[in-house]
Amino acid sequence: MQIPVYCTTTNKTTTIDIEDILFINLHGNKIMIQTADSIYRPLTSLKDYAELLNEHGFEKLENSTLINLKKL
Repeated sequence: MQIPVYCTTTNKTTTIDIEDILFINLHGNKIMIQTADSIYRPLTSLKDYAELLNEHGFEKLENSTLINLKKL
C-alpha cells in the first residue's frame, strides 16, 4: 500500500510503501516517518495514520509513536 508523503531530503511530495516504514513519531510538534533511508513528513495526522495502518501491523507505543511490528 502506497501513501503520499513529503520527503525532507528532496523537498518534494512522493509516495512510499507502508512496508518500508520503520516507525512514525512526533518530534516536537512535527510528525516524522522514518524509513531505512530517509525521513518523511505525513500529509495527514498521526491519528489518521494509526487508524489506517493498524490492520497492516502497526501498533501505537505511546501517544506520539506508531511502530511497524514487522520491522522489529
